[in-house]
Amino acid sequence: MSLYLRLVLVSVLLCGCSTLTEFVIVNSTDKPLAVRLVFTANNQDTFKTTTTAQLEESDRKWNDLSGEAVQFDEENRAYTLSLPAAHALLVTTEINYSGHERELFPISEIILSQDEDVKEFMGKSAQLAFQTKKNGSYRLVYRP
Repeated sequence: MSLYLRLVLVSVLLCGCSTLTEFVIVNSTDKPLAVRLVFTANNQDTFKTTTTAQLEESDRKWNDLSGEAVQFDEENRAYTLSLPAAHALLVTTEINYSGHERELFPISEIILSQDEDVKEFMGKSAQLAFQTKKNGSYRLVYRP
């Protein structure tokens, strides 16, 4: 077997077997949304945002949130931030996510609040709050 053929075979095996699934919270309102996320482990270092208009584009650009924009409670592994109006927040990505029947999920609690409206998702309901889209991503869309 030629070296070229071996390299192609190795590339296909290494690259062709994984998919990356995005989990996104979408603020579909015209006001900022308070977001609190509790992770099951300390696996989240940065959050990324984009506009809701860019979210539908295949070549969308995610922007890192600055460290000052996110408060972190280390003891509870909880992150709190404000998501601007008409913006989306990339909260986590999963490799080879097989669907909601999967037992392990990195987020154990989600609280979304705006004015007097508060939506809480705890345990398995935090995972189930994300609905699949046709591009394979999962979205939790906030509507008051």
